Amino acid sequence: MLIQYKKFNLIKLISSFLLLSLLFFLLYSPPTSKATNALTSAKDTLSNNRPSVSTTLNGAAAFGATTITVVSTLGFAPGDTAVLASSTNPSVSETKIVSSVISLTQLSFTAGITSAGGFSSGAPVYLEITSTHTIVFNTSVAVTGGKFVLTLAGSTTPNTTTPSSTGFVFNGINTTTDFTVAGFSTSTPGISTSTSSGNLIFTFPFTGTIASGTNATITIGSIHFLENPTKTAVSGTADTWSFEMDEDDSGSNLISSTQGKVATIESVAVSATVAPTLNFTINPVNGGTSIAGLTTTATTTATSVPFGTLALNATTTAAQYIHIDSNSNSGYIVTAQENTSLAKTNGQTIVDLNSSAPAENTGVLGFGYALQNKNNTPAAFLYNASSRTFNSIGFSSVTPYTIMSNSGPASADEAYVDYYVRIGSTQPQGTYQNSVIYIATATY
Repeated sequence: MLIQYKKFNLIKLISSFLLLSLLFFLLYSPPTSKATNALTSAKDTLSNNRPSVSTTLNGAAAFGATTITVVSTLGFAPGDTAVLASSTNPSVSETKIVSSVISLTQLSFTAGITSAGGFSSGAPVYLEITSTHTIVFNTSVAVTGGKFVLTLAGSTTPNTTTPSSTGFVFNGINTTTDFTVAGFSTSTPGISTSTSSGNLIFTFPFTGTIASGTNATITIGSIHFLENPTKTAVSGTADTWSFEMDEDDSGSNLISSTQGKVATIESVAVSATVAPTLNFTINPVNGGTSIAGLTTTATTTATSVPFGTLALNATTTAAQYIHIDSNSNSGYIVTAQENTSLAKTNGQTIVDLNSSAPAENTGVLGFGYALQNKNNTPAAFLYNASSRTFNSIGFSSVTPYTIMSNSGPASADEAYVDYYVRIGSTQPQGTYQNSVIYIATATY
């Protein structure tokens, strides 16, 4: 009996040990973690990075009126298409072409208001800026039959017809007609869109195996385009918006992920990726400053170059300087492009300097610019290069030209843009206006 008792306790002891070992394994065995691989060279480049604009009438706008008073005209430019909507029924609206930004509170249009009752004070006035998004990235892990998921900062009301201050708006994007992909093939049921926590979600299922190191491109916008957010930062400083690109396997498990930033700024486009640091500003220069071998005759702001009244057969210059910081290993480029030549509302223009290549333009009639380094050496060309006194070039309305670049990380890269205009005695009188668009792109 004594021997049987010991044997029984030994069996019981072994059973308890095995049970405790199983419980320990179940409770303390580490869970399978999601992969932390990062998609590489990811960036989201916008075709137009101007912010949308939203304001309201400050006083009624009567039938036939060509000038309106609003709370603020910041963000509007000649040639823009403004929308006026009823404050009681936003579906009742009309579009007007801005002919002039008269002041900080007044806009003029090329044609009068046609709505019989006009628009009451407080009615919305807005400018919709839409853009194609081109997302380029490189995979780091091979995945079969998975999906790419893009998360983009979105409006809290993503299907609204008016611009939002909280993010991008779907604006009628169609999954059948408004998406193209390269580097992979989408699978059934195909591309889909959704929303989550104020973000826009785009899902791209793919067929076959996507190998490691695959270059992929997703383009959003063809017939319809995402609507840009409105401006919230101070003038000359970018608003930044987050995006995330994920690669999931066939079981919707996250395999690779990259976060980045895309930014909007007045007449400036900025894209940045992989949790970047990016600072991009346009800064004023006082009149009477020696820039590019000439003394500026006008004082600029971060968003305007007011030449004032031009003297005949005399050179007038004004300047701004561009500042950029970036932690990009692959560097950045800044390009410049005008929307049109300096023009009057009747179509008469001040001719642009030749835009094919920088040349000596001392005393030449026309509108253009020269570059001078302010800090470091980012300028694409210099005003005194090739033994020239004023080495300069005209803006193009067709092709954006690089004005600054760096092949690696940049700290306080700065360059002056010296705007130049000279007219002859036969230049028709009147007010000439245009808009210069700066686009900065950093790749990580």
